[in-house]
Amino acid sequence: MPEGALPLLLQELGGIAQKARQQGMRLIIGGGVGLLLRDRWVRTRGARTLRPYPSLRATTDLDVFLGAEIIADPVLMRRLREFLDELGYEPISGAEYYQFVKRMPAGSALPVVKVDFLAAPPPGHDLMVDERRIRPRGFRRLHAHVTPEALTVEEGLVEVLIPSGSSRVGVMLPHPFSYVILKLFAFRDRMDDQNKQLGRYHAFDIYTSVAMLTQGEFGEAREMCRRHEESSELREARVIRGNFFSTETGLGVLRIREHLRETGVPEDLVDLDGFLLDLRDLLE
Repeated sequence: MPEGALPLLLQELGGIAQKARQQGMRLIIGGGVGLLLRDRWVRTRGARTLRPYPSLRATTDLDVFLGAEIIADPVLMRRLREFLDELGYEPISGAEYYQFVKRMPAGSALPVVKVDFLAAPPPGHDLMVDERRIRPRGFRRLHAHVTPEALTVEEGLVEVLIPSGSSRVGVMLPHPFSYVILKLFAFRDRMDDQNKQLGRYHAFDIYTSVAMLTQGEFGEAREMCRRHEESSELREARVIRGNFFSTETGLGVLRIREHLRETGVPEDLVDLDGFLLDLRDLLE
């Protein structure tokens, strides 16, 4: 990540989150920024995690999950789109209207800031949903990327404060279990894609998401797993684990090792054997 990129991303996120909070909306932050914020949250509290993990990877995008109360409400979606317009964000051609980009002034740490909106289809709501997009009926100019594997993204949330102008505003972070499920699917979808580094950083994110669990959170994750054990997404997550993260020679573990070599992180800073046991116990 270029120097100064994370403060810029948090500044932009803070501007969106501040306007959203004024309307009673909470934004759930996933992706690399969400993991970086959770890492800060863990380290600030001196929490003891299941396994060691090194510094997290760079990121240049914002992934924002919209909870059921937002994605199902055309009024709130309209207001959120108005906030994006006010702040200078424009829809990306070909990904209207769930990806937006804002051009940064010359000399900024990043030339643009990109925001992806995502949501799981909430049960009991009559929404417009296809294989790529989800939106409420009654408003067409803001969508989210439909993400069924985000089925637990509103469970076990924690709030962290980020800068917003001269003040601070709260955003929500998903439980590490949600990251594990999301990243298993992301790895499966990108493990053969040369343009996505063969899913190496997603594989490493799975390691990180498991390693940063505290003992208390591991128990919470097991309970979340039990609540959703009949869902097709959890069944598929178990298949992905079994296929790629069940042994030290599995493709997912090989991709983690490749990521460590590429980024110059010594392998003795991670515990891959322990990770495999933890992931098995988590999803069984």
